[in-house]
Amino acid sequence: MIVATILLIEEKDVLKKKLSTSSFYMQRKILLDNLKETGGNYLKVEGKILLLTTIVCIVGFMILRIENPILKGIGMGIFDALPILGAGIIFVPWAIF
Repeated sequence: MIVATILLIEEKDVLKKKLSTSSFYMQRKILLDNLKETGGNYLKVEGKILLLTTIVCIVGFMILRIENPILKGIGMGIFDALPILGAGIIFVPWAIF
């Protein structure tokens, strides 16, 4: 086992060169780069939407003269990040009450 490890260390550069020129490696690299870019763009857009929702809620709460509008608006922005329930989990019962 020690001999195999030493031989792999000696041939590391050759193996790395063979791996980097293989088509599988290039396709994997392109896929991962696209995923990183797309995921980053998604998070940026989601952040902007959450910020907009928070601002709209704060302004609405100020117009309705609700206590602690900034704190409640930030809370609504955080709840809006929940995938299925979102802000509706707060607004629907509040509207019924």
